[in-house]
Amino acid sequence: MTSTLDWMPKPFGPGDIAGDGTQKLLGTSLAAPELLVRETAQNSWDARVREGASVPEYRLQFRALDESGVRLLRESVFPQMRPGASLRAALERPSMEVIEISDRGTTGLRGPTRNDALVRPGDPTDYRDFILTVGAKQDQKNGGGTYGFGKTAAFRASRHSTVIVWSRVRLNSGEYQERFIAVAINESFQYAGKRYTGQQWWGRKVEDSKLTQAEPLLGNEAHELADRLFCRGFGDDETGTSLLVLDPRYDALDESSDGGRAAFVEAAREAVMRNLWPKTMGAQESQRAMRVMLVDGDRELDLHGMQESRVFRDKCECLRAIRSVQAGGASRNPLIRVVPITWGRGRKLVGHLALSKPVLGPSDMWEDLARTVTLMRSEAELIVEDKEYPHVHGGDAWAGVFKPVSQLDDVFAKAEPPSHDKWDFSALEGHEKSLVKVGLERVLEGVREYVRPPAADPDVEGHSSTGAIAAVLGKSLGGAIASGAEEDNPSTARKGRRGKAKAQGRGSGVEVLGWELLPDDDSVLSRTRFTLQVVDEKPVRVVPVMGIAIDGGQIRPDGGSEVFVENCEMADGTPLEADCMEVPSSTELSVTVAYPHGVAIDCTFRTVEI
Repeated sequence: MTSTLDWMPKPFGPGDIAGDGTQKLLGTSLAAPELLVRETAQNSWDARVREGASVPEYRLQFRALDESGVRLLRESVFPQMRPGASLRAALERPSMEVIEISDRGTTGLRGPTRNDALVRPGDPTDYRDFILTVGAKQDQKNGGGTYGFGKTAAFRASRHSTVIVWSRVRLNSGEYQERFIAVAINESFQYAGKRYTGQQWWGRKVEDSKLTQAEPLLGNEAHELADRLFCRGFGDDETGTSLLVLDPRYDALDESSDGGRAAFVEAAREAVMRNLWPKTMGAQESQRAMRVMLVDGDRELDLHGMQESRVFRDKCECLRAIRSVQAGGASRNPLIRVVPITWGRGRKLVGHLALSKPVLGPSDMWEDLARTVTLMRSEAELIVEDKEYPHVHGGDAWAGVFKPVSQLDDVFAKAEPPSHDKWDFSALEGHEKSLVKVGLERVLEGVREYVRPPAADPDVEGHSSTGAIAAVLGKSLGGAIASGAEEDNPSTARKGRRGKAKAQGRGSGVEVLGWELLPDDDSVLSRTRFTLQVVDEKPVRVVPVMGIAIDGGQIRPDGGSEVFVENCEMADGTPLEADCMEVPSSTELSVTVAYPHGVAIDCTFRTVEI
């Protein structure tokens, strides 16, 4: 016989928040589908099982309960509720739309099912944080956020702010336990002479000498009821959590939408692709991945259309480059520029900004994300915001990703509102406020420097087209010419002989002594080594100004995404930083420039006093 649940509304007590106030605390500008996807996926990711190499699963299914399902809700799950509740009328209809949100390969809602139970430091409290407590902090290091506010997104998606929760956990004994409870967060109300917060539970009422507790159905009782309401069950060794959002607010879209399930589903699909791509992109380690599914009725929707977008592909490459650098390696993609973001006089490393210049097709579905930097957490790699920079002007499309270093993840997390959709340094104090503020300013500076066209040099501009055209003639010419080198004598350039030519810099100078094409041992890149002589009498920074030849012999400036300095060192072998070639006066150095095969480039060197 199917169990009948008890109704337990929460009376007002000292410090309690009304249910409608709880929802307002979330505070977000995100549309309902995007908020639902971001917050529930974040909770699922934080709950993943870390042992082993299994990939967690996150699944959204949009469907309808038939008449028998609605009757089960009416008679067994919600046999009692407050007078005038909107859910009561909805349960009289012959069917009801629902959203089933499930995760597997996750731990489930572990820990005690009572709010007054004592736990040891480090023991899980997932159940009470999600079911009983609003805004409970995510204790897990480098986790995504807060369980209590994350669940609020699911309640906001329901017309009746009501969700059914089914979870399966593994106990310390090694046995598995299923848990089932329904929860609502409504406006406050009065009933039978008492005031109630609007937070309500339907489960098993347990009374003792202290207070009345709302406990979930357990074991077979939980399974029997949940199995008749949910589509996605549990395997023998599976743990995880499923939510059933009742009567979704499919009209909760922006004004440009006509509402309805189809529009909501499409908005959710867009939200999955734009917010969860760090988890779904290909060719990555299992510990970074999450299997994501979106099902409309019985039809699984395609979530891979974004792979046709050049912006998406470049964002993925930017993320891979940052991962490599933050793991102690180097970016393996020569078309990605990785900029270390530092703070303070000691140049404390805050994070890394990766930038690229995608070549947009005629109908790139992510074109609106060109000229944005995707801000994301470090370890969780959950997207906070695609930050736009409307005052940064540049002709070419560009795309970027920024991640703080893992040691500062918690600092940036403190700058997030409960909806995790921006970094607001005004919420911080002291050096943490300065760190986030300056870090974001350095990101802006990095973007500006990347997209800013190099200043034209009238003394060398006339050589640019000659050098570029010579490079087009073939690899025997090296594929690159330094402006001001001995271009008037192509035979000299072909042999890489040392000649003299001066590249004019603003009040400073550097001479190109010679160049040579390096052996072609790369399927993607060509390389040319330049030998330079600094003629200034003071220490300077050598700055390369590089461009790519286009039709008509003209030069398109390149900010380092395709043509870049790969290596540089002084004549005695002392290595120099490629992005900061600072040298003493009257110094000879060699600079290796890399660029794609078959591309003609123009390269000018100038100096800046330091």
